[in-house]
Amino acid sequence: MKKLIAIAAMAACGAALAVESANIVGYQSNAYRQKFQLGTATFNGVGATGVGIQSLIPQGANVDGSGNITLQILNENNVTTKQFFWYTDDDYGTDCGKDGWFLGFDTTALAEYTLAPGETYILYSGNGEITLQCSGEVKYPVELTFRQKFQLGGNMWPTTMKLSQLVPTGANVDGSGNITLQILNENNVTTKQFFWYTDDDYGTDCGEDGWFLGFDTTELADYTFEPGEGFIFYSGNGQVTLTYPELSL
Repeated sequence: MKKLIAIAAMAACGAALAVESANIVGYQSNAYRQKFQLGTATFNGVGATGVGIQSLIPQGANVDGSGNITLQILNENNVTTKQFFWYTDDDYGTDCGKDGWFLGFDTTALAEYTLAPGETYILYSGNGEITLQCSGEVKYPVELTFRQKFQLGGNMWPTTMKLSQLVPTGANVDGSGNITLQILNENNVTTKQFFWYTDDDYGTDCGEDGWFLGFDTTELADYTFEPGEGFIFYSGNGQVTLTYPELSL
């Protein structure tokens, strides 16, 4: 059984639901500021693993289809490997006569790309704040593997999520500060950096294990991710796993 929800409407009125099924079908529109912002799709394609890029639809007064909205995919060295442009036939004159995401300047056919669950991108809006609508279904629980070095990640749930709910696991996890999580602003500058410390490995001042803001270990960090909010995850020792919490609406 699937539960049908309209997240955007519920968020506006503060409604809450008890989840009765593992798969939840719905849609959501998340706000993106002008310039750069990390983002994560909050739904998967129905019956699929991941979501097709054409399912992400820019909306709002600041949306135009002349190439001022882009979506970038990065590799482990933070180098862009794919850049998609939002073009519309009215604003740009696409060769295929369709509106949607195109790879680079080739408008002969819509781009085909599937974002894996939790795969995070950089969205750029040149004209101002927009919303990005995503639809499909939510599946949980989810364990994501993060490679050594840098990798983009994000809150893949259509609800808020606490930083404390993300717990690194695996043989390469230690609590001496080799695992970090960064929040960026619109200029891709780090505004917050959280470190994973354990009392056994680091000797935290508060005697607890968890995420701490910078080098202050007197108390655990308190941070809430908005739906679809992205981050940069770093593991110094090797591959680790993050288990995402069970969805609660």
